[in-house]
Amino acid sequence: VVFIVGLLIVNRQLSFMQTEDKGFSPNHVVYIRNMAIFDKPDVFKAVKEKILSMDGVRAVSVANQIPTGPKAPAQLFTINGSEGYLNAVAVDIDYFKTLDIKLAEGRFYNPNFSSDESESILINEAAVKKYSIASPLGKLIKNCNHTYQIVGVIKDFKSDGFETAVLPTAYTLSNRCGPPKTSIIIKISDGRVAGVLKSLRAEWPKINKLDGEDFRYDFMDTLYGQLFKKQEQLKFVFSCLSVVTILIALFGLYAYAKLMIEARFKEIAIRKILGAENFELLSILNSSFLWLVLISNVVAAPLVYIAANRWLQGFAYKQDISLSPFLIAALVTVGLTIETVCIQAFKILKAQPVKALKYE
Repeated sequence: VVFIVGLLIVNRQLSFMQTEDKGFSPNHVVYIRNMAIFDKPDVFKAVKEKILSMDGVRAVSVANQIPTGPKAPAQLFTINGSEGYLNAVAVDIDYFKTLDIKLAEGRFYNPNFSSDESESILINEAAVKKYSIASPLGKLIKNCNHTYQIVGVIKDFKSDGFETAVLPTAYTLSNRCGPPKTSIIIKISDGRVAGVLKSLRAEWPKINKLDGEDFRYDFMDTLYGQLFKKQEQLKFVFSCLSVVTILIALFGLYAYAKLMIEARFKEIAIRKILGAENFELLSILNSSFLWLVLISNVVAAPLVYIAANRWLQGFAYKQDISLSPFLIAALVTVGLTIETVCIQAFKILKAQPVKALKYE
């Protein structure tokens, strides 16, 4: 019961993590481990144009942090007249387009607004909520001795998976006091990934002379999938343990049922002679076993609930424990018990009742 319920709860949480909206799209996004620094937009512009000219490339950007990647220390901001810490990410103008990040209100950075590079800032919903910023658009926010104006609020996206809550974050085009912008991300059309990577590898020494032949990349969906690895391993362990424990329980139940039913052979024979139907006899034989199974389910349920609830506390985003895993476990154990007992019982019911009584 414990392993069946545990497996169902782990599987439900893992399915939730795999299907729930992440708030961004890591699919068909390639992350290039680049050494060159692109803090100034003009420096990155030439690299960006060369990559965009390749057939199959949809968007290109650079940042000093990417989803699933390491986070720089939070920076001190002055917000609403008081100080607070935000995760600060320096990005390129197409960062949100490349990752398909959604806007909650306001606007994204726009190349037609020259002031965006030095005077505009975007924050996420978590920052608005944490610092209670009412009507954030147009509000001023200060960081690194520089004042920005909030032009947009982006929707929270689960950049670090489901175990960590979304950090209050600010996004700027300028990079005044954070780590350098070196992480290049490229959005590629479906079915064109192999061709684009081949072109990038061939052209990389020309595109980025600092890296030269050192062209290293990762698929962002693969990196994001690694955040689920621990849960997938746990699911595998529970699956194996569930199968093993069910098999052991069935062997034990089979032997116990055989022993108990044979001990009641004469009782069954008498009932059969007195006119008892097979269904009635099966009900009598199953009842004692079913009570034990139901009691075990009742005893195990609170223990499993406590353990599962404690495990789920490690997730910032999770599915609540429902009644269904416990009901499924009860149905499975009851069903297996009835089937096992009936297999043994039918052997007895097929026998002639006179044989059981001829020595009485």
